[in-house]
Amino acid sequence: LALLRSGRKDAAADLAASFDETAVTDGQLAGSIVRALLEAGRAEEAVEHGERFLRAGNDLPQVRVMLGHAYMSTRRDDRYERAG
Repeated sequence: LALLRSGRKDAAADLAASFDETAVTDGQLAGSIVRALLEAGRAEEAVEHGERFLRAGNDLPQVRVMLGHAYMSTRRDDRYERAG
């Protein structure tokens, strides 16, 4: 989050993308990873990571909220259904 707050969105997103979703069990961290990707304009990648968190058993509120935002930032036809 510090990188995001300092305006270094690309660096934050690159760092976020390097995490293994199966190793992250903290909801705040998982949500921050999806958020970093989303704020860097990488919505599709944010969706992919968020979905991998869910498949890895990290069905946490923070992940669901940021995943919903990520879906709404895409142009996917099913974004309204998936965001809910």
